[in-house]
Amino acid sequence: MESQLLRSKLERHKHWIRTSAGTRLDLCREDMRSAELPDALLIGARLNGADFRKANLNHADMSGADLTNVDLRGANLDGAMFCATMLAGVRLREAHLKDARLEQADLEECDFRGAQLTGANLTVAQLSRANFCKVDLSHANLRGANLSGADLQGAMLNGADLRFANLRGANLKNASIDDETDLRAAKLDARGHRAISAGRANL
Repeated sequence: MESQLLRSKLERHKHWIRTSAGTRLDLCREDMRSAELPDALLIGARLNGADFRKANLNHADMSGADLTNVDLRGANLDGAMFCATMLAGVRLREAHLKDARLEQADLEECDFRGAQLTGANLTVAQLSRANFCKVDLSHANLRGANLSGADLQGAMLNGADLRFANLRGANLKNASIDDETDLRAAKLDARGHRAISAGRANL
């Protein structure tokens, strides 16, 4: 999409956010690869099926937007906000999600391999069967998240908050934990307990 047209659409969308009288942004199935959209206000936007690979969405606000089947592989989403965002089928491999806000997000079976999630907020997120193999989740907030059946093999969980998280059936083999990893009241099965004990033994 031409930059001038995109700027015009974004301005009309800002007016829609403030007054509901403008035009809601619709980028459904658009090719937005490598687009420069830092700090963009995309609240409530229709983005389903769009291709945002390697786009710069640093600190963008996508609260309430429809990101169904959006391709965000390799995108810069550091500090981005996804509150009440529709994320079914979203692709996030190798995405940068440092300090991103994904509270209560539904990301079941999502493939996060190669992604950076340091300091991300994933409280009460639905992450069952998600693939976090070797993903950096250092200091991430996963309190109350559903990680049942998730692949956390080799994941970096140093300083992560996993209080009340459901880790039943999760693969925690070779996961990196430290004294700041908080697992109080986390739900673990026997395999999980063994993996955590082995990790603590290596501290």
